[in-house]
Amino acid sequence: MSMTLRRVLRRTLSLGAQGHCCNLSCDFVSSQEEMDARDKQVLRSHRLELGAEVLVEGLVLQYLYQEGVLTENHVQEIKAQATGLRKTMLLLDILPSRGPKAFDAFLDSLQEFPWVREKLEKAREEAVVELPAGRPQKERFKAALKLLEVCPLDLKLGF
Repeated sequence: MSMTLRRVLRRTLSLGAQGHCCNLSCDFVSSQEEMDARDKQVLRSHRLELGAEVLVEGLVLQYLYQEGVLTENHVQEIKAQATGLRKTMLLLDILPSRGPKAFDAFLDSLQEFPWVREKLEKAREEAVVELPAGRPQKERFKAALKLLEVCPLDLKLGF
């Protein structure tokens, strides 16, 4: 979809019956997919730290808007919050619904906060996710688990 068409649709959808803004979030621009469960978990588990250490008002919001992660309405809604903490918390509420690339774009937006970016990248590598069986496993072991499902070890060893 072209940028001009997006702007026209965004403007059309954000107008009410009498032409007044009605605060729609324009989710049609976002991807149909959601953020990876591991990335959601990292954001959730570091929520308070991010609220204390990251100021979203500057480059963070503008970068996420530039990359299409946030809509114009998202940016306005975040900027309207009274405190920096509330702005960050609202951003953290919005990000998981903005598609699978939102977490990487958020990491890229943290140019002013390299220590936060490093902490999140490390947490992402070490993140434990719940598998369908309910047993937490590290993400990097999924390939090995799939292999064991196909060819159980006890059959190979003749037990």
